[in-house]
Amino acid sequence: MIRSVSYGIIMSLLLFLACCGCSDKPLSSGNYVLSQVSFSQDDCNVKEYFNEGHEIDVIVKDSMLKIYMAKDLTPPTGAILGDKFMAVASRDGDVIPDTDCRDMWIKKVTGKMVQKNVFAGTYEFTDKALSGDDCADEEAIGFHPPICTSTVTFTATKK
Repeated sequence: MIRSVSYGIIMSLLLFLACCGCSDKPLSSGNYVLSQVSFSQDDCNVKEYFNEGHEIDVIVKDSMLKIYMAKDLTPPTGAILGDKFMAVASRDGDVIPDTDCRDMWIKKVTGKMVQKNVFAGTYEFTDKALSGDDCADEEAIGFHPPICTSTVTFTATKK
């Protein structure tokens, strides 16, 4: 009797683990929804893009990750180490669309896993106007020249 009860408990546990997709990885690829969004600085005017409910895409392969914060062409990429990660993207000779202003920018996302597929993160974006007639035109380039920084903290939960 005890043997059949133990067998039943073990089989139930295995079925539960199989159905719930138990994994030792704290972060998996997918679509994540932002909550608890807070800006400590927004010189670059990115607040309209990162609000409560904004969705980001995270791609995880082994201990490497890419984070598409705004469906951008150059997502921050980086590594997961334990329960923390850091991802960075930069460009040192870009042109701001619809201007002749050459700029450089850096995107950085850091995070700490709170629980499986939930992380607390910080997104930092810095843009610096380098050269071009439009670089002095705040309305044309979207920020007060010559440099802007935006920093947002958030919690991201997998959909």
